[in-house]
Amino acid sequence: MKSIVKRLRRLLENEDGIALATVVCMISVLTVLGVVLIDQVTAESNRAASSVRSDAVYQAAEAGINDYIAKLTEDSQYYDHCVAKGESTRLRSDNGALVSHSTSTASCLPGGASFWQSGVRWSYPSGKDWWFGGTGNAYGNSTALRGFAYNLMVTPPAASLGTNYLTIVSTGCKVVDMNATPLQCDTSTLSPPRRTIEVRVRPMTPADFQYIVPDMSSGDPCYASNIYGTMYSPGDLYMCDAHVYGNLEAETLVHGAYSMMTGSSPHGIYDQNHPNIRDVVKNKFAITDFGASPSSIKRLAGTNVPTTDFEDAGAAAWRINFSSNGNVQAWKCVYQSGAPDPASSQPFCGGDLTTTASLSANSTPSAITVSGSTAEFPSSGTIYIGTGSNVDDYTYSSTTATSFKGNTKLSHSHSVGDKVSYLSDGVGITWSVPWYNGVPSVGAIYTGQDAIISWPTAIAGYSGTSQDGSPTSQVNGRFTLASGQDIIIAGDDHYASEPSPDGISGPDDDVLGLISSGNLWLAKYAPNQLWWRAATMALSGDWSDYCARHSCNRNLSGLSQMTFIGTLAYTGESVMQSGNYGYDTDRVYRIADNGSMTTCPTTAPGCTAFDALQFLVPPNYPVIGGMQTTVLFHEVPSGYTPPAVPAG
Repeated sequence: MKSIVKRLRRLLENEDGIALATVVCMISVLTVLGVVLIDQVTAESNRAASSVRSDAVYQAAEAGINDYIAKLTEDSQYYDHCVAKGESTRLRSDNGALVSHSTSTASCLPGGASFWQSGVRWSYPSGKDWWFGGTGNAYGNSTALRGFAYNLMVTPPAASLGTNYLTIVSTGCKVVDMNATPLQCDTSTLSPPRRTIEVRVRPMTPADFQYIVPDMSSGDPCYASNIYGTMYSPGDLYMCDAHVYGNLEAETLVHGAYSMMTGSSPHGIYDQNHPNIRDVVKNKFAITDFGASPSSIKRLAGTNVPTTDFEDAGAAAWRINFSSNGNVQAWKCVYQSGAPDPASSQPFCGGDLTTTASLSANSTPSAITVSGSTAEFPSSGTIYIGTGSNVDDYTYSSTTATSFKGNTKLSHSHSVGDKVSYLSDGVGITWSVPWYNGVPSVGAIYTGQDAIISWPTAIAGYSGTSQDGSPTSQVNGRFTLASGQDIIIAGDDHYASEPSPDGISGPDDDVLGLISSGNLWLAKYAPNQLWWRAATMALSGDWSDYCARHSCNRNLSGLSQMTFIGTLAYTGESVMQSGNYGYDTDRVYRIADNGSMTTCPTTAPGCTAFDALQFLVPPNYPVIGGMQTTVLFHEVPSGYTPPAVPAG
């Protein structure tokens, strides 16, 4: 028994082969660890590579956003003028035409394949069908995406959607072949998935403020009457017992007497002694910061065919009228002699007439009857009858609808059909009357001389009638008019889509911007009851009633009253005066058009909700600081598409 135990002990104490077994076990363990580590490294490497590719896809989507916002910096309504590179094919809501993305700058000009008619709604029936990939493909680009591309879809601001911002949706993807036309996204298993970014942006423009006033160092002028909407000054604001519906915002102080009225929102005072101005205005700004450039409007007007760049050294002014059918008319206006201010005295903007009865030499007719209307001629003055060397001047003291009444002896005989002209050269008016009548493809209009907006008397075939019976322009479309000199308001000016008794009921989808290089005047001869609407700027002058500024008697009887719907920005003064020298300051209504007022007071005639500027910006209107404010920036599912604005 003992021998058996000894043999077993010796067997158990024998360690031969243990080292080999240990080595084998360690090798096995290390092999397993090696395989696991290699797999881990490979997986991490693949994940890193996938992350890089996914980041590149995201960066491609960002490139689309950045490129589009850069275009908006140059043209705040680029979306309404062109289908961008890489943008999905648009379907026009008005005629069902398909318009594909631009391939060059020229394709966005009027007549180009990607030019977009301002104001037309659209949808994207083909989904994300176009992709833009930068250098290396058939289209060329300044942004090298190196094998990646983006697609764009945009939705404009729209009252029907309740949005006052532009929505940009950009989708990035990996491209199969950068040299293919069109580009195709790689949908293989190993390719990174598409990524989509939605951005909502809105520019801050002068049209966001009812008033932008100069940096004043004294209390002259101060602001009175009824003001609906936000007032902003880069310095002080001086008030003269004004009734204010909206904010008073001053970088320094708000002075004087004023009543902050109820029923408006926003509603408050922001200056150095009240809640911080930075709560409502991000940075201090002045008109000089806008970068407003009539020359840029001039350049764009020159792209219209025929051109809407109206310049002629022989013109005293240009009369501009808007018709409810979408047409714009421009008349070249002249004076017989001298150069009175077109804001003080109406120039002649009509055409020649002809005699309807024969006239004998050496006769002194009490009247000259003519074909057509005498309405375009001054109420008294001189006409010229005949042509060449057979011209008589005839001084008249009054007119009827078809005759001039006077007492002037004629030196020549005249047969029926002889020319009756405002000009004395025997040639008469040699240009078209009107000079222009059409729909500008690009909503830009420029005048090298003064621009007279509307007219105090009816313009045959071109005017509507406002609620008070006076003639009116009716803007149907989106236009910005810039003048190299002054802009003169001579008559009523409504929007065709105006939601009020003064206009035609419909969507508030029209807008007018007026940019004057000098002053913006209310003409001496404007109607006693003036009603007009626009976003306005006077870059280096006054925004005033001409007679209140120059002490000329307007010779008006009865109550003088003005209602202005829109926004103001100016560097000079804003002067209104009671009585025959201007519009009664107690009955001047300046009403915001940017949504800060939802209901206007009953004291303002024909007044209801006006919010065109909350959703629309006049074409090529300046952006404050040149920047777009980002309302929202986030990633969305790759298949996301923005809502389309309903046709209208």
